[in-house]
This record gives sequence, C-alpha cells and structure tokens, in this order.
Amino acid sequence: SFCEASDWFVLVCKFDRHIMPLSALVHSFNAYFGKFLLVQGPAGRYLPRNPSVQERFNHFSRSMVTSFDGKSFCQLCELLPNLKKLFPLLADSQKYKKQNNAAGNTTTDYEDCMIASIAQSDNTRASFSSPGAVGSGNHRLSHLLHVMFQAICSGGHPVVFVAEDLHWSDPFTVDVLGDFVQTAALCASNNLSAEQEEPKGSLLLVGSYRDNEVSADGFLVEQIKCMEQSKRNVNVTRLCVGELRYHEINRMLSFKFCLPMRHTVELSRLVHHKTRGSPIHIVEFLRSIIERNMMSYSVKFRRWVWDDTSIDIHMISEGVVELLARKLQQFPLNVIETLKVVSCFGQISESTIELLDVGQFVPDMQETLELAIKEGIIEKAGHIFAFSHDMLQESTYNLISAEERKRLHKKIGTSLVQDKRVATNPELSILAVDQINMCQDPVNILNPMERALFARLNLTAGKHSIAASSYEQARGYLEAGISLLHAQAWTRQYSLCLELHEISVVVSFMDGNLETVSSRLDVILSNAKSFDDSLNSRVLRSKFLVSQAQYAESTNELLGILSHFGEEFPKDACLAHVKSEIKATQLMLKDVTKESILDLPTMTDVRKMNAMKLMGLLIAQCNYSSPILVPLLCCRLMKLTYEFGFCEDTISGLAFVSHALFQYSDDVLLAARICRIAESLISGNICEHSLRAKLTQMSTAKFLIEPFQISADYCLSGYNSAKIVGDVDNAMMCGLLYCTSYFFSIPHLKGLQQYMIKFFEQMAKHKRINILYSLMSYFDAVTALIGNKDSRSIDASIEMKTNKELYQTAVQIQSTYLLHHVIINQMKVFCYLREYTRIADLVEKYKRMHACTKNAGTKRLLDFYFVFFEGI
Repeated sequence: SFCEASDWFVLVCKFDRHIMPLSALVHSFNAYFGKFLLVQGPAGRYLPRNPSVQERFNHFSRSMVTSFDGKSFCQLCELLPNLKKLFPLLADSQKYKKQNNAAGNTTTDYEDCMIASIAQSDNTRASFSSPGAVGSGNHRLSHLLHVMFQAICSGGHPVVFVAEDLHWSDPFTVDVLGDFVQTAALCASNNLSAEQEEPKGSLLLVGSYRDNEVSADGFLVEQIKCMEQSKRNVNVTRLCVGELRYHEINRMLSFKFCLPMRHTVELSRLVHHKTRGSPIHIVEFLRSIIERNMMSYSVKFRRWVWDDTSIDIHMISEGVVELLARKLQQFPLNVIETLKVVSCFGQISESTIELLDVGQFVPDMQETLELAIKEGIIEKAGHIFAFSHDMLQESTYNLISAEERKRLHKKIGTSLVQDKRVATNPELSILAVDQINMCQDPVNILNPMERALFARLNLTAGKHSIAASSYEQARGYLEAGISLLHAQAWTRQYSLCLELHEISVVVSFMDGNLETVSSRLDVILSNAKSFDDSLNSRVLRSKFLVSQAQYAESTNELLGILSHFGEEFPKDACLAHVKSEIKATQLMLKDVTKESILDLPTMTDVRKMNAMKLMGLLIAQCNYSSPILVPLLCCRLMKLTYEFGFCEDTISGLAFVSHALFQYSDDVLLAARICRIAESLISGNICEHSLRAKLTQMSTAKFLIEPFQISADYCLSGYNSAKIVGDVDNAMMCGLLYCTSYFFSIPHLKGLQQYMIKFFEQMAKHKRINILYSLMSYFDAVTALIGNKDSRSIDASIEMKTNKELYQTAVQIQSTYLLHHVIINQMKVFCYLREYTRIADLVEKYKRMHACTKNAGTKRLLDFYFVFFEGI
C-alpha cells in the first residue's frame, strides 16, 4: 500500500468475471485501510505504527471523519470492514481508545466528535422504511467513495491506483473511477503552490483491459474519451500491448535461445502462425512442444534444436484456453480437485478453507495449493489464494461439466452453512448463497428445507449488501431468495415472502431500476394480511407514482394513509383556511426557542411518528399537485410536536413552517428565527446531511435577513450534504441557490462564472434540465455584466441558450419558475446599464406572469423583487 521510496499511496484493484465489479473495487480500498490497522504484538500489547504510516493515517483520517456525518460513516464502515476496525466508534469506542493509548496513538478531536454523532443512532427511532428518490442509493454510494478518495488524495501524498482487467468492470464502477480522476485533478490544482513545480496529491491511474473484450462505443472507451477531453489537468496516455508481430517473435526467440536471428526465422514463422501473436499463447505453445519432445536442448550441439516439419505437421492449432486445460489435466488428481474448488470461488481465503469440510473435497487442500503456487497456477497475497491469470481460472472451471458444477456448488454451499455462525455472520451467509446461486437450477437441486434455508440466507445477504450500498448485488440476492420460495409462499412462508418482496422494491428505488416495481407492489398489496403489513408498500407506491410524474395520484395515496392514522386534510382547501391555520401557528411559536423545543418530551406514539414522516413526504410533492396543502401540513407537523412530543421529523417541521410563514404571513422575522432554530438542531444530528439537503431551499427567510455571503456558504453546505446522501435533485437546487446568493454578495464575477460552468456539467450529467435552464439565465446575466463569455470551458455537449431562447422555452413548457428567473436576471442587467425603459417592458411581462401564477410562494418572491425594482 506504500511506495516508501517515492512516498506514494498505492491501491490495487483486480476485476474478475466471477466477482461483482463493485466488490472488487471495495476490496481494494478495504485492503488499503487494512495496512493502517494496529498489530497486536507479544503479551497482547498493540504495536505503534511507524512514523511514516502514522503520518499518512493522520492525514486521511482527519479528512475522513470531518467529511461524513454518523449515518454516512456507518454506511461506509459496512462497506469497508477494515475502516470499521480503524474507527470502531460504537460499542468498542472505549476499547479503541485503550488500543491507541497502549500503542502511543491518541484519538483525535474529530474521532471523539464522530463517536458522539454515531452514538445518537442508538436513540433514533425509525417508524417505517422510506427509500430516497429514485436512484439515490447509487448516487449516495458514488459520492461516499468520491469523498473517501478525496480524503486519501488530500493528504499531500501522490496516489497510484492500479485497475487490472477493466473489461470485467461495469458502467457504474468505471464512472466511479472517472470521478476519482476528476477529484485527484482538482485536489492537485488546489494543493499546487507557487514554490512547487509539481502538485502534491496527484493520481496515477494505471488501467489495463483487452480491447477485443470491449466495444468501440462501450462505457469504458467513452470514459477514457471523457478523461482525454477533460478541461482539468488530466493527461491520458494509451499503451497498446497488441499481438506480437513475426519479427518481434523472432527477436524474442533469438534472445531466449541465444542464437542468431537467422536460425530462428522458420520457428518464429510457425509460432506466429499457430498463436496469432498472443503472448500468453506463445508461452504455452512453446511449453507444449517441449513437453512433446519436438524441441529440446542438445548437449552435442550445445544449443536448442527442433524439427520445423514435425511442429508444422503434427501440432494442431489450439487456442490458449485449450492449451491451458491440457496443461492442468497433467497435474495430480488432488491438485486438479483443489483447483476446481478454488475456481468456484474465483479467489479463496485461508479462513474459508478452514470453514469448508475439507474431507469432502481434498484432504490436504493447503498443501495442494502450495504446489499450485510453485507451478505458477496460483498466487497468494496475504491470506488470499487466487489464480495468477483469469484464463487459468476459466480453463479450470471449464474442466467441470455442467452437472458436476451443480453438484460441486451445492456441496460447497451446504458445507459452509454447517457452521453455526452462518445465521449471524452476513459475510459467511454471502459465501454460502453465492455458491447455491451459481447453480444453473437451484430450485430443483435443493430439497424444501434447503430452499427455505437459502431463501432466508439470501435475504440476510441482501440486507448486508444494502447496508454496504451495493444495490445491484442486493437485487441479485433478493431475486434468488424469491425464486427459492415455496409455490404457496404467501400462505406457508408469509413473513419471509413479504420481507423479500418489500426489500426488493426498495432496492429497485435506490438504484433506479423501476421495471418490476409496479407489478411487485401489486403482488404485495393483494396478498398483505393487514393495513400495517401493507404500510411500507403503500408508501413505496406513492413514491413510485411521483417517479412517474403522477403527483395527484401520489398525493391521494398519502392522504388516504394519513386518514388511517387519524390525520384528515381537505382536498380543496381555501386561502381563508390556510391563513387561519398560519395565524394559530404564529401564536403557538411566537416565543419558541431551541431550548423550548429540546425540552419537549420524546414522541412515543408510533402512529403519530408515522403521520409526521408521511406529512414530510407529502410536503415535498404537494408543490407540484396541491400547493395549498403545504402550509396546512406544516402547521399540523408543529401541532403534533407540541401535543405528542419531539421526534426526528420535528426539525423538518420547523423548517417547513418557517417557509410557510414567509409565504403566507408578514412576520418574516419570526420565519427567520424559526429557520435559525431548525438549522441549529440539524448541526450534529445523526441525519445531519439528509436533513440539510432537503431543508436548505426551505430557508427562504434566511436569505432575506442575513448577508448574502452567509447564505452562499449555507447553500454550499446544503449542496455538499445532498451529494453525500445521494439526493441529486436537492444538490442541484442548492447549487442554483449558491450561485444566486453568490451573485448578490458582490463577488468576483469571473470566479462565479467558473462555478456556474461546474454546475452546468453536473446538471447536464444528471439530466436536471429545468434547473440547468434557470442557471443559464444567471450565467447570461453574469456574462453581460463582465462583457466576456468564456465558452471554451463549457462542455461541448451542453447546448447553451440565450435569455431570449430561455424565455421562449419557459413560455412553451409553461414554467413560471423559469420565467421568473429569466425576467429577474434581465432586469438586473438593464438596471446596471440604466436602460430603464426596457425594465418597464419587463415589468409588463412580469405582471402578466404574476396574474397567471397560482403558487403563493412564487407570488411572495415575485412581490419582493417587484417592490425592489419598482423603487428603482
């Protein structure tokens, strides 16, 4: 993990066809963090890290611990067990401190803060499961890895990341590697000082792949092109290691045999013809003709000799896989059987070998593996045995017939589940179910008891994968578990069946794969025995409807669930009713303080906790379907808080009420005070990032009361928090608000222009076009004010629009939100240029838009700007 001579961090990731690409990537980071673990020496004492390792550990640990909240850090620890061992901040936190103190390493203030943050999770009550937005799981995982890698790069030490066999990777993993490159480029530019000729903290990514396994327009080639076209300091060098040509083979053979090249010409022609220049094929081909005595060393002539005619006539043209297979078959039977077992795993650890009932396979498996190592078939790294080349693994696995594979995978899987720890150890469950799931037809080779057992173990493995944010892997386990259920599972295995189906729907939301969601929800709702059993699925259905832009249907679904919990809301509320509720809430909160909120008793009524969470979900979508319900929901959140006590959704309620008071009352100061209370309660909360992500845009009153410089910093924090929890929509909205606040804070406009370009790229990547268009209107305003449009830095794939084109687009799609931004930004420019007549024309456009606007919140903001410009 370290190159001591040049002070580099080194990470190695080897992709494999039998291992999920994400698992391979995660394994490389886990192995890297394992190098920092304290080692227990003689007499049970922990040995101190050497100064160089300790210094590197301090660099990345400080950045790691300050970049995550407790919940995000726990998710990362589920993904990386060695990271959890480095920061065991829950039950073993005191033990960890003792280990560090015994080794002469003390815990930092950052670690102590994280201990306090994570400890809150023991007291947090979750009423029902609710996934984030569609695809939020993958976005969160990508950003968690992104921030972790940034922490490694930020230590001032350059990083080497070796990614082998990228042709076995997938689009998500390659996209993550691309983000690593952009992150390292940014870190390097930030760390470059005037005195340095080269930036510290740089990244050298060394990737290898077989071009015949990759399509010319595939995801890997596209990612490499993106790196080459990057505007940042990214240099890409391609090294093509192709097939050896005839004259290169001749030069190689001449060198190896210590003969003049004229003597090896004919042999080189034959070798090139038989192997087509494949390097590994050449090596195996030469070995095979030596084994067949077609080539040998002559003592008489003191040189290698061979019979060209014999090689040309008698040697069939085999592929490299066939050559390797024939070579493997020449080993003793016990070695072949051992290699077959290893090929079923891809790679195997010493601890896994101990778990297997070795007598069922090979009595002396460890010894036979050592023999395979001597022959160069197997390599050992630490406690892991793996094939030295994936073709060797493929050849070994192909030695097993289809029927024998079924029996062998079942034999391994059932052998592993004999261990008593399988029920409580997720990693052991995963090892066992992986073997069963690799059977071509597990349903027919398992008896009913075994099917029930492995269905439950697949559920355990799926939950573990979800905790580690590996959603594609989780889906595989859950689908396998469902396939193993009894034909009448809804009557004979009801609880297991319900849980497998519900969690599979959650996974589909988290990674954005919604193909089977609707049908699966219908199955659950038609078989659920009670309303409580169907609660999760009803909430999931409402979120599915939102993903399909069916806001009214989703609103009705949630209103129906709230009605079940005793919370009724009118479908056709009037403005008088809203103002009445707002006034009552004003009186209730007129003397509110942070202390008075924290002094409230803890909410214990589960029905009301469910109602609070449901109202929070409903508020987020009512802006699109029934905006008049938003203030009523906000007021009800606070009413339930004062009546039944404080819960995790009280903080959201405060932020929502602040926004509602700003929109529907004249008490902007109270709205701003409540906003500050919500902000102070978010800080240090176990869900700090998820709360800040969704509540930043609710802080409208804060933007009008406090200096814009503070508002800009607040929006940037909201953006970073949203990225951490995978909330792309709120991340992009916070990015827009950041640019807006930055604009009003009298900034260096050239710098603001570069920030906007950065957000352009992200909004275009995530296809948030409406927000992108709004930001373009600000970009056009900044460009007009500084008189310079530096379009060279803008990605060529982003179609830039002028304000006139944006106005036409807004009218065409009937977006009052975009119209608002276009008109206001034009007003700013004309105001600066003192073209007041043109401002008057825009005011007329504004009035027409104001007349057709139904959203009271938009009107409130428009009134604010209108009064401002009317004064001018």
